[in-house]
Amino acid sequence: MQFEIRFTRIIDFPKSVYDEISPFAGLSTTIEIANELSSKDCMISLLFADDFTEIHIKWDRVFFKCTTHKDDWLKNNNFVEEPFLNLFKRLKASKNFGKISNILFLGVFVEDASGKDLNIERINKNFAEKYLTETCANGVLKGFSDVGIVFDKKESTSEVNVQFGPYKGLEDLKKLGFETKDMVLAEKISKPSQIMKYKYLQLTDSLNFAKFKSIYQAAVKIVDSQWK
Repeated sequence: MQFEIRFTRIIDFPKSVYDEISPFAGLSTTIEIANELSSKDCMISLLFADDFTEIHIKWDRVFFKCTTHKDDWLKNNNFVEEPFLNLFKRLKASKNFGKISNILFLGVFVEDASGKDLNIERINKNFAEKYLTETCANGVLKGFSDVGIVFDKKESTSEVNVQFGPYKGLEDLKKLGFETKDMVLAEKISKPSQIMKYKYLQLTDSLNFAKFKSIYQAAVKIVDSQWK
């Protein structure tokens, strides 16, 4: 999962936000600062090895990336509240902060097939039989080696994009910019199964944990409805 809060550019970044970020440094495993002399290209990263989570701060956004079980993010008092939203609260209160522009949620969900014994050819066929007709699939591209479905929905202040299809293994996750260091989770999602990418963009000038939770629940609801 990746969750971004985007805002107007912070003047004199990163020097102007060190005081706001420093209280969270002790919670992280590692701190990295890239391109410190360039406001536009600088990125401050707080890495949390035990939680398989990263927080990144740039001059126009703060975001975190993680690889954990999907149910972890529906609990109160999780990583989203502390430290992520509390860190953002301090940034927002700093004198050089302008206003929030939008938020972006990206969830990549992989079906747990650890109890199944299926190869990618079987997964492709099962997917086509469930979501398409085989006649239709072969009519588009006979002898296909991969299939997928994309849905887009646009409203006045938000956009949703859902893509799902067969999952070959961990290499598919890497293609989407995610790589888990949780060996237990990696084992569970190492076999061919299904993958879904849920992307949500909302124009807003406010954010709290309740809003994040509602966005995440909408994504999980779709996942659960398809992978019963």
